[in-house]
Amino acid sequence: MNQAHAWDRIYADPQFNQLVIKRRKVTLKLFLICMVFFFSIPFFSVVSPSVLRIQMIGAINIGLLLVVAQYVVGGLIAWRYVVELKKVDAMSQKLISTYSTTD
Repeated sequence: MNQAHAWDRIYADPQFNQLVIKRRKVTLKLFLICMVFFFSIPFFSVVSPSVLRIQMIGAINIGLLLVVAQYVVGGLIAWRYVVELKKVDAMSQKLISTYSTTD
């Protein structure tokens, strides 16, 4: 079987479309979470800087906590991306194996 023909059949499969939609949803959702969290610091510093100056414990204020939390959130987003894309990889392997076994 021609390999190009096999890929055409995979692209036409409804499962492939589901796989693309799932990957797009995961990527877009995590990207939006990242951007909202990232731009929250400039947003609060312009709109309401007094919120960032609220003291929590000693010299630690909300602004500092928000900056440090960005590292934690970034790590969690990366972890979640890996978890979700493992599912997408499993779906793609299943789809590829379906078409590689049928000649």
